[in-house]
Amino acid sequence: MKGGFSSVADVSAYLIDENPIPVSIITGFLGSGKTTLLARILKSSIFSDTAVIVNELGEMGLDHLLLEVADEQLALLPNGCLCCQLRNDLVDTMRTLLDRATRSEIPAFERLVIETTGIADPVPIIQTLMTDPLRFSRFQFAGLSTVIDGVLGAQTLENFSVSVKQTALADCLIVSKMDVAENYKSLQERIRNINSTAPIIFSSNGEMNPRLLPGFGDSKTTQFPVISGEVHKPAHGDGIFEVSRAMEGPMDFRVFEKWVNQLHERYRGNLLRLKGIIHFEGQEAPSVIQAVQHILYPLETVSFQSEGEIGRLVLIGQEISRHELVSSLEDLAQIAYH
Repeated sequence: MKGGFSSVADVSAYLIDENPIPVSIITGFLGSGKTTLLARILKSSIFSDTAVIVNELGEMGLDHLLLEVADEQLALLPNGCLCCQLRNDLVDTMRTLLDRATRSEIPAFERLVIETTGIADPVPIIQTLMTDPLRFSRFQFAGLSTVIDGVLGAQTLENFSVSVKQTALADCLIVSKMDVAENYKSLQERIRNINSTAPIIFSSNGEMNPRLLPGFGDSKTTQFPVISGEVHKPAHGDGIFEVSRAMEGPMDFRVFEKWVNQLHERYRGNLLRLKGIIHFEGQEAPSVIQAVQHILYPLETVSFQSEGEIGRLVLIGQEISRHELVSSLEDLAQIAYH
């Protein structure tokens, strides 16, 4: 499988470097409040060591002006989406930032944030971060945060498929404009029908605790919430759905490796994302699992799970059989634990 595991059964061979720079993606549909949120975060001196890449539509960019960030901390990618023609430019910009910081031409930075356009599909962006050789050196994908308009969010999810995808793939969800939102409980139910596991944070005027976002807290990895037993959410808009299952104990890495390869060979691009936490046999700590379509990210060990917590896996599919994905999770558990 391209970008995935080889046949070697040593889990430690796939663990990433100890001190990478976390890369956080902030997405959300047009007008949802991404720039307002990011501007509030960057005003804090705590996050002054943050580099930002802003991607905008149109010939004249505005978001970088609204952010009021020093020029040396901001790399502007104008005139297009990161998920299409600017994918290579994203990598070039990341390399340039790193090289300039190494030469002390710009201040060193401890995290990188990518703000996408409102109509960006997150999948190709995450794939870029996972597949480029740069990820094996200094950068590490920390997670995807999606901003949802607290006033117009339900209407947006109903009318725009990319908004559904942004929500379904998120590791963290921020509902904005709570100071003017009225019927936010129905919106929350709609969001939960799309993504049942990512934490939901409510924000007014861009105010929130940024340490709750992937890549901004003490942990550089996405902290997946606990799943009790099996959770099989019904299918929602655009044929996107989510299934998940608890994994009871340590698992043979080779069993998992074979299962992942078979899963991607069968569903390919229709399996949008696989994520979770698995404790492999012979390892002292569990590992975070991250995969987008056919690309499986290197494992990273975690220490935030308390003793007694169980592992879990989440699958997000599109236009494939939900029943088959549910069965595949059951098959994995059956083989691994019996």
